[in-house]
Amino acid sequence: METIETLLRKNGSKATPGRVAILSVLQKKCIPLSINEISASLPVKLNQTTIYRTLESLTDSEIIRRVELGHAHAHYEMVEKQNHHHHIICKECGKIEDVRICGTEEMESSVLKKSKLFHNIKSHALEFFGVCNGCVKN
Repeated sequence: METIETLLRKNGSKATPGRVAILSVLQKKCIPLSINEISASLPVKLNQTTIYRTLESLTDSEIIRRVELGHAHAHYEMVEKQNHHHHIICKECGKIEDVRICGTEEMESSVLKKSKLFHNIKSHALEFFGVCNGCVKN
């Protein structure tokens, strides 16, 4: 596994202490995190503006991705080029599970055939919402 500093430089970004700290948190947690969760987990104090700008920059560089989990705020996670995945989210307690199957290639092809405005698709996001086993029992 490459270091965070190497990953940043490979993607044309500087390995600033803030970027390294944010990516370290996302890498260790292995689940999508909100900005507040990222901020609370940082080993160094960064102001909110720095965190927002850093997340935007890392998203633009495709090092992390923004994940919409049906809340009023975004979540972020590391981009895994070899382990592309989606999520299933419990509507009751918010538990998140990775879904390692995708199968959207056929859907992307179909979408492009029907599109009058687009030539290609660069990425996609797909999230499932339901109720986990623990919440069903309660």
